[in-house]
Amino acid sequence: ENQHFGGSSGINAEYGGIRIIINHTQPRSIRFTLCLGDLMAQMIVIPRDYSHGTYTRFDETFPAELEGKVTQEEFRRTISSINLIFAQAEVLDFTSFMEGCLGCLTFYTFLFCYEDRYKKKVKELNQLILNENERVYRNKGLEILNPIENGLLKIDIISHQLSI
Repeated sequence: ENQHFGGSSGINAEYGGIRIIINHTQPRSIRFTLCLGDLMAQMIVIPRDYSHGTYTRFDETFPAELEGKVTQEEFRRTISSINLIFAQAEVLDFTSFMEGCLGCLTFYTFLFCYEDRYKKKVKELNQLILNENERVYRNKGLEILNPIENGLLKIDIISHQLSI
């Protein structure tokens, strides 16, 4: 039974002195905790939001694990900004149509000398996450990881802390 998370709804395993705890009591978020001695890193998962179809969009519901660490407004502003970047990157308009046609005509070799909208938006996302981590999250012991690194399936937020 996992007393740390309030019941037996989690998975608690230990491998060579490293304790891994997976909590799935929240319907919209999953929490992973990695313990190594006095150090503990908790991963809070923000899942994709498929309520608007298959567009790249992440759930803006405030996870209970962030309560007292960041405000709901800071969290929603960050996730909304990430969602806006993907909405702009995935717009189907004349420009994206022409980029696709030009790509087909040149066997995509034109991308060696041209940066398409999606690549520009990926750079914008990288900069946004860097700025948000520096401005809001790092000084509170948190770090947002880029969702591109896990195939746009989720946003991971790592909470660094000392275990008591």
